[in-house]
Amino acid sequence: MDNTASGGDSCPSSYSNRVSGLAAGPVRASRFRSIMSCTAVLAGLAAATFALPASARCVTPNNVAVKAAFPDYGLWRPVAKAMSECGNVETSFDFDATTAFSQSDSGIGKGTQIVGISNGGLSRLMAQDAIRPLDDLVEKYKSRLNERQFVQAGGKIMAIAVAANAQVYAYHGQLFRRSQLQPPKSQADLFVLDKKISEQQAVDHSFSIALKPGWTASDLFLEMFISTGKPLFNEENKPVVAGETGEMILAQLKKLAELSPPDPFEKENSAVLQDLMRGRAASGILWASSTPSLDKENVSRVAGRMEFLPVPPMAPGGKPAAAVWWDGFAIAKSASPAEAEAAFKTILEGLDSEMLESARFDAIWLMPEYEPVRLTKAVIETIDAGAVLFPATRQVEILQGALGEHIGDYFSGKTEAAAFLAQAEADYLRIARERGLPGL
Repeated sequence: MDNTASGGDSCPSSYSNRVSGLAAGPVRASRFRSIMSCTAVLAGLAAATFALPASARCVTPNNVAVKAAFPDYGLWRPVAKAMSECGNVETSFDFDATTAFSQSDSGIGKGTQIVGISNGGLSRLMAQDAIRPLDDLVEKYKSRLNERQFVQAGGKIMAIAVAANAQVYAYHGQLFRRSQLQPPKSQADLFVLDKKISEQQAVDHSFSIALKPGWTASDLFLEMFISTGKPLFNEENKPVVAGETGEMILAQLKKLAELSPPDPFEKENSAVLQDLMRGRAASGILWASSTPSLDKENVSRVAGRMEFLPVPPMAPGGKPAAAVWWDGFAIAKSASPAEAEAAFKTILEGLDSEMLESARFDAIWLMPEYEPVRLTKAVIETIDAGAVLFPATRQVEILQGALGEHIGDYFSGKTEAAAFLAQAEADYLRIARERGLPGL
């Protein structure tokens, strides 16, 4: 996977409550600057530092003392516990790659070799030259990894993803089979399905989508845009979202809104979930991390009936119209070769099959031993279909803010697509210059 991500007003997803064997529930985060984990936040865990004694379950004993600094996200707790089985490791849960630079020049504490990061932190650590390429260690220990875990930048593996999340297409499988409907293979098929479902009067609406102006709508726009393979910026670091592709995606979003239950331009992801749970819509796009609630029999009318696929591509044969969000680890550049290898081996110990067995439902894991279930397989399929990682650069942070600021004017008809996109590009350039971005 090639690197490129970041958050915004609301984190795309999290795992704050266990539901039907997989956690769920969105969390809030301050704009891109301090994005929360988008794959596995377990609420209520306080930052702590501990070192546990080794146990007999250690497969790769470690003779070099290492330190690991993870965000205070729930997925790292079982990993840290498994790492401790080999001893000689000290772990803390107070690291945030997006704000760590006030603590040290590199953003990584002295003597720390392993850091837990996500889309939002990778580019910041790379900009500080704080982490090292992992190609040599991956080559040596690749039997314990798979390619979907490799986060690349500049042709080098800079991080190892351990868990992921993405927007997915959820549909009422039972209804589709009963009505002899085929799941969509492209966005155009969504409108064909709408016509057939309307003719059969099987359900009030064929599709649900959340397009609240701000982060929610701008994220959908950006994910669709990058899925086409078109760049967001040119070689001069100027945005290039205005034009045919951007206008086509805006028009597509407005057309999709017409298929949805009332007020799609006021909806967050949770509203799509409610549309599906209550049988108001036969399908919809939502974060995989929120899907477990669909199977809660006490609140959902569609428990056990929903199926999941990658978001249909913009055009037949294209990549899913979604981006991948991930949590993973990197190794500090300051680590000596011996420390780097010891650190790599130690965290692989933390990602072993025993850990996975005990924490199988704490995240959508990416290790080779993980076997996705009905609720999670669409994320793995999205990755394997070539979806890109959501870009985490400062440039994308500013661009998304510029898009989100006035996208509501486009949806309401106050502004035409071309004018809206041109204004977003102009706003980006102004803000980027004010912040002193390179090339501007």
